[in-house]
Amino acid sequence: MGRGKTHLIQALGNFIQSHHKDKTVLYIQAQDLMMMIQKVKDTPDERSKLVGDFATADALLIDDIQFLEGDVSQDVFFLIFERAYQKNSQIVITADRSPKQLSGLTDRLRS
Repeated sequence: MGRGKTHLIQALGNFIQSHHKDKTVLYIQAQDLMMMIQKVKDTPDERSKLVGDFATADALLIDDIQFLEGDVSQDVFFLIFERAYQKNSQIVITADRSPKQLSGLTDRLRS
């Protein structure tokens, strides 16, 4: 059963883009991000470039983070999150359940 979170996060991205033309918005489904991370996980230079590319966004919107549960991609995602946070980017993450129920995510991502 859908809860409308994807529509809401996309509407947020559209709002930012229409009201703040100078801001960069990056929206991605966690599954797509996971596949991108898997492709570069064994290549440090490409992994670093991927982290940098995502961290340059002024607004980073990640949908359905529950798909990273138990996946090795969490470490790279955390690097992306940390870089974006240090840059003072807006970070919005959606999930189909509360953070406490995402037991397959590392504590540092759930907090």
